Amino acid sequence: MCGLVIRAPELLDDSDLAAVAELARAARATGARVVVDLSDISPDTATDPAVTALRPDLVVLGESLTGHEVPFGAFTGTHDTFAPWSTPRTGFLHSNTYGGNTVAMRAVVARLLPRWEATAPVHRVLAAAAADRQATLDLYARHVNPMAARMQRKLHGALNVVRAKGSRLTVRLDSGRELDLVDGLCGAGLGVAGHNPADALTDVVRGHDPARDHVRELEGVLARETGLPHAFPAVSGASAVESAITLARLARPRQRRIVVFKHNYGGKTLVSLLATAADRTRAPFGPLYEDIRYIDPFTPHAVEEFREEAAAGDIGLVWIELVHGSSDAYAPIPGPLLDAVTEGRTEHGYLVGVDEVLTSYYRCGTRFAHHGRLPDIDLMSLSKALSHGCFPTGAALVSDEVHDAARRANPRLVEELRTHHAHGLGAHFALQSIRQVDALGVPERAGALSDLVRAGLAAMDEGPRGVVGRRFAEGMLGRLEPRVPGVLGRLVDPGGEWMTYALILWWINRARAFVVYDVFLLPLTATEREISQVMRGARRLSRTGPARLLAHAALFRLGQRLSQGPSRRLSRRLSRRLSRRPERRPSRTPANSSRSTV
Repeated sequence: MCGLVIRAPELLDDSDLAAVAELARAARATGARVVVDLSDISPDTATDPAVTALRPDLVVLGESLTGHEVPFGAFTGTHDTFAPWSTPRTGFLHSNTYGGNTVAMRAVVARLLPRWEATAPVHRVLAAAAADRQATLDLYARHVNPMAARMQRKLHGALNVVRAKGSRLTVRLDSGRELDLVDGLCGAGLGVAGHNPADALTDVVRGHDPARDHVRELEGVLARETGLPHAFPAVSGASAVESAITLARLARPRQRRIVVFKHNYGGKTLVSLLATAADRTRAPFGPLYEDIRYIDPFTPHAVEEFREEAAAGDIGLVWIELVHGSSDAYAPIPGPLLDAVTEGRTEHGYLVGVDEVLTSYYRCGTRFAHHGRLPDIDLMSLSKALSHGCFPTGAALVSDEVHDAARRANPRLVEELRTHHAHGLGAHFALQSIRQVDALGVPERAGALSDLVRAGLAAMDEGPRGVVGRRFAEGMLGRLEPRVPGVLGRLVDPGGEWMTYALILWWINRARAFVVYDVFLLPLTATEREISQVMRGARRLSRTGPARLLAHAALFRLGQRLSQGPSRRLSRRLSRRLSRRPERRPSRTPANSSRSTV
């Protein structure tokens, strides 16, 4: 046994709780972890006796902490349980686009704070954190992820976003200096209308009618957009991928094999990990579903390898992300391989699913990345573009044939997938985001801006001494391969910490673009001038050698340290010490643990 999960312990009477507590002690004696699921508990509930009796290693909390207004989930646990996320190599293994979403976190804070009296120490700690970013990082390191706090400190505020509007961000450095930047990340590709669009408040939040069936409306709109008539709501890209894979397996019960092309990213839930074709990411969470085949689409024999696999007749699903945003791939999936997939779909009867979480709604030049490449698909996952940059949402879309076959196999599970993540406000945000695609002229704008990106890449230096190797762009998404040529390459890893931080600092401090390491996701609402600025930065970077890049980072960090001065550093240390003072644990705290993640 590796773990014991106790769900809904609030329903146990005293005798049942005593029996479960004995089971937990026996499990812990074998080295197993004990998890208590309090995801339905009310935030104003007194301390749950199950937490005291079971002494869990992890406590799961859920949407009840937002009053079921915003999708939310978190787990909190002991430092020992969180140890796998406490090293540079593993610190970001668990991450997701919507983790720490401000809308959700504000809702949680609003419901949790009334648990404590106005004089309680928690208010003092929060006030100290609000006044001093370093105190905030101290708390984040203690209670969430020490590696993320470490990275923030090494970058001296370069990622400290204090304002965001449209296609621009403002970061505040540790010195207090503020930099106005062109956004080159878009919250990992969120939305189509840029940051904090005014209509999110005026048209969605203030105009939302809970009695209106926005979920059904969204299904109809997405059916017209994609040709797939059945929508299964999701709260993230990973949950959309998970639902799609689950439905495909139900629809093809005898064809168990799944084919995924290497470099694909699907997410980090136990099912969506199957579509994440990266051994290092999957390994800590194994064993996973075994009947899956990963094929490298960029080898000369990829087409023959796929056709041989398909000829066996065991494939039930081919899952494809046409353009990759999180690997060392520098091209979309080759056309001949996609042609082979299309031919085999008719001949062998497998399903074809596309992951459009990152690539949809003109992120990669066309409305959907598979347009013009795959004539027929059976499933699709969507998320980022639907969020309007504000709200965790998504959808898995399937054909009539997939829906009906899955329902015949397991009608109860299909209905659960259809209703579990259904959220009227989330659907309203998605509808508004889709409306804005054409209202803002995104199709025409994306075409013009994509031309500027292509021209910018073509103008980059291809000499052997620069820090940029391969490069590619598909629409507004692109990658620049870091490299360290020459003798310095024996000492500095292009993918290591030194180069990662140096590239981030160069983009933000020199190019005035919020580009994090090697990927850019440029705003669909940007001006031509803003895109030209980013591409001029890319050209300058291609002419910069690694020694010069690292020297710039070193001088930047030295300047930030000197600018703070000894008196300012002393003041911050005192504030941080104040925020670290031990506080007496309130009698109604819902969990006896000290680290958490969302």
